[in-house]
Amino acid sequence: MARKIIFLMMLVGLSTSVSGCANSLQKCSALVGTVGYNLCLAEHGNRKAQYEVGLSAYEAKDMEATIKWLEKAAKPNEGVKMVYMPAVDGQSYGTIKSLPRNGHPGYREAQALLAHIYAEGIGVERDEIKASHYRMLSFGIRK
Repeated sequence: MARKIIFLMMLVGLSTSVSGCANSLQKCSALVGTVGYNLCLAEHGNRKAQYEVGLSAYEAKDMEATIKWLEKAAKPNEGVKMVYMPAVDGQSYGTIKSLPRNGHPGYREAQALLAHIYAEGIGVERDEIKASHYRMLSFGIRK
């Protein structure tokens, strides 16, 4: 219970600073070294950060946040990839580039954890169909 309260306090306490990063990923860099950094990156689509936020929620037993963030990290998609290009020639900040990609299979660790959560019914109703879906994704099998 205490871990969930700490996790919720962390999210509530960061709501102001994280909402400030909504304009661009460059503002996330201002949060480097804080717990808000991963949340900012997660909100901007960084799959590893989404997984880490979901894992923190899982450890805090906040299953609603766990499912939300792990599903975002696990989802395969195609489209564009946002890439942070570091500062050069004395610039004080880098730039964000949008690059095409052939598709992302989703974050495998998130897929494996979701498969486990649904197979065991940890904090959610047991669902073998979802468990099988995420297990197959984690093995690189896309339908």
